[in-house]
Amino acid sequence: MKIGIKDKSTIKALNEISAKYPFAASLLVYAIIERILKEYIIKNRKKRSLLDYSYCKCPSQISLQNYHRFKKEDFVKRFIKRITLGDAQRIVLTNGKRDYATARNDLIHSNSYLLEQRKYKKTKRHDINKQSYKTAIQHLNFVINTFSNFNIVLKDQVIVLM
Repeated sequence: MKIGIKDKSTIKALNEISAKYPFAASLLVYAIIERILKEYIIKNRKKRSLLDYSYCKCPSQISLQNYHRFKKEDFVKRFIKRITLGDAQRIVLTNGKRDYATARNDLIHSNSYLLEQRKYKKTKRHDINKQSYKTAIQHLNFVINTFSNFNIVLKDQVIVLM
């Protein structure tokens, strides 16, 4: 399994839509991040480094240690489909300073919009959304370059596939 390869065309599309639609592009970035982290877990589910993290999504008892020996299809159905981006990042990222799930949740649940952006004019909201996109692609840069089978470089908020 080559991690993230199928997302290359989606990443190219980000460059096309990000200037006009930074909010939508940011949401798409976090979808790609979640897919890459989950693909990484699927591919590496039996590695000690992931299993040492005793992840359990209680109360439903979804534990990587309980499911890692399942066949791939069953593992995806019983474990991967039931975890969130936040769950995946806790399994894969030992550095708690990287919190992609909170950034994504603020966007997808419109927290920023509901709490502050409604009072601004469209141009100011667009500037805020451009900043959210900038943060999102920095997150994407780390995830792709660390966990996928290809690399990217960011040049003035344009993603260059390597």
